[in-house]
Amino acid sequence: GTARVAFQTAFDSNLKENLTIETVAINFSFHGFRSDLFIRIGDSIDLASYENLYRTQPNHAISNLTMNMYSVFEKNVLHVVQPERTLYIETLLRMLFVDVHYEPDLFFNKGRSVCQQVSSLSEEAYSEALIDLIDYEKDILNYGILDHEISQLSNGLIRRSIMLILSFPITIVGFCLWCLVFTATKKIADKTVTREDFYTSVFCGIAAILGLIWWLTMCIFALSFGTKFVFFVAAASPLFFYFSLIWEEEFRTLKSAFNARSLVKQQKNLHQSLVQRRRKITFWN
Repeated sequence: GTARVAFQTAFDSNLKENLTIETVAINFSFHGFRSDLFIRIGDSIDLASYENLYRTQPNHAISNLTMNMYSVFEKNVLHVVQPERTLYIETLLRMLFVDVHYEPDLFFNKGRSVCQQVSSLSEEAYSEALIDLIDYEKDILNYGILDHEISQLSNGLIRRSIMLILSFPITIVGFCLWCLVFTATKKIADKTVTREDFYTSVFCGIAAILGLIWWLTMCIFALSFGTKFVFFVAAASPLFFYFSLIWEEEFRTLKSAFNARSLVKQQKNLHQSLVQRRRKITFWN
């Protein structure tokens, strides 16, 4: 479909310009709240080189362009050949993003290599690797530790703790005003979405619709029965709620950091064991 539309636009219309297909690929560090989005601009495809073939054998030209587009896009997207390995590679890429210190280009280049290696694994090797990852995640969950704390212990815990305490009132306001909308959005998205890579976009779409309705309702109510201060709180409440989500994530991260430091002090050998298991899972290190 894309190739046919491109040829019809370039050669069957009255356009005089030479058209090209530009490769724009979107990758995520992971699918979830506050993930990093990477936009990669790949090679251009010049349609002029297909004109003679399109005039004489249009179906052949469309087939060739489709294969060329697939090849160009494939070079700029992080993916595995086997769809059933998507969740596994998602977790590995999240761990990789931490290991490369959130550097986009390095993340993509290493991520491509990781995806290729995972795709080339035999079923037996993949099953063993998946079991190792699941067992590792269960163990760090039991200790209340996030993966990046096993990779490297965080610093500045006292400063971060003070910031959380000072910002707690704003968090309470945002959460109380928007918790029902967030809960309803999550329930609808959980029942609707069957593929994780679609979850974020569907969740955001549902949140936008429900959130707009709820926000307008609060603002109208505040204008009708409240003071200017109440209206200000209602109008600014989406920002307060977004801040509360960040606060909650920071709280979990900070709690994980304290748990990791406690584990190092009390059971250093166990912590080293978790580090070694992580190194086995993250084979790129």
